[in-house]
Amino acid sequence: MLTRRTLLKSAFIAGGSLGLSRLPVFGKAVFRLQDNPPLYRFLFCNDIHVMKEADAEHLGKFIDDVNTVPDLFDFLVVCGDMGQVGTEDELMLSKTQLDRLKKPFYTVMGNHDVTGGSKADREPYYNTFGSNRENYVIEHKGVGHIYMDITNGKSSRVTVPQATVDWLKNALTKLDENLPLIVFNHFPLHKDAPEYTAVDADKIFNLLDSRNVLAYFNGHWHGRWKGQRNGTDHFCNACMSNSRDNHTFGPAWYKEKWEDMTEGYLLVDVFADGVGTTFYEYGQVPDLKSLPPVTIGFPKEVTCLT
Repeated sequence: MLTRRTLLKSAFIAGGSLGLSRLPVFGKAVFRLQDNPPLYRFLFCNDIHVMKEADAEHLGKFIDDVNTVPDLFDFLVVCGDMGQVGTEDELMLSKTQLDRLKKPFYTVMGNHDVTGGSKADREPYYNTFGSNRENYVIEHKGVGHIYMDITNGKSSRVTVPQATVDWLKNALTKLDENLPLIVFNHFPLHKDAPEYTAVDADKIFNLLDSRNVLAYFNGHWHGRWKGQRNGTDHFCNACMSNSRDNHTFGPAWYKEKWEDMTEGYLLVDVFADGVGTTFYEYGQVPDLKSLPPVTIGFPKEVTCLT
């Protein structure tokens, strides 16, 4: 199917006379104009599963590491499962460390961030990270970042909540139809993800396929994976936890392709036509000298749509 987003991307790539380069990133060639730096960078991690003080210290080491390179990135995304059983005490252990970050951070709700399936079971998350961190949009440097909650209580396998579909439909009416978008949620949406793809993910795609979505990011599956759908990249990253391991089960093709289950995080370069990702193991810090410079900026909270 030729989507509007595919036409936009094709129009950009057609500019070969301007000098295009192919950058191999996470198994894919990302097109961008030569010598044109990223619009911005952000860090992405997921499934940190803080249960006790030792887990919080593990997260704190990551915060200390990336605080040494404040000119590297504009913000951090933590894509769910900041806790394990979802109590406020547990989630506060995560937030106390995240609050030490020198840059803003944005969270999405995971199934380990709630204590059950009722609205009241979400209160610890709201009290810790804010009631405006359930479904929301942040605009930054001409790109919209959509953060969605598709949890079904503590279930590891989910259907897309109708409330989230309704929210997304309404939010999109408030965004320019040409605005590039990056979408974050805890559970995989791509049907070819190794495990745990959200049932009826088409409810989301039906709303976003006509938009210029640069990439989808998720956690939940504790392992690195990348796929494409309609020309748009889907990224799933390894967990970064002191208490939980990355998955070694799954389809044979997955185990053969991804033998290294090392925990870590992604450095994401955002370009006009897509994103490039670089995986860093926990404890590794990117070398600023080896990366194209970017102009550092802070996302504008006033553009948040709840």
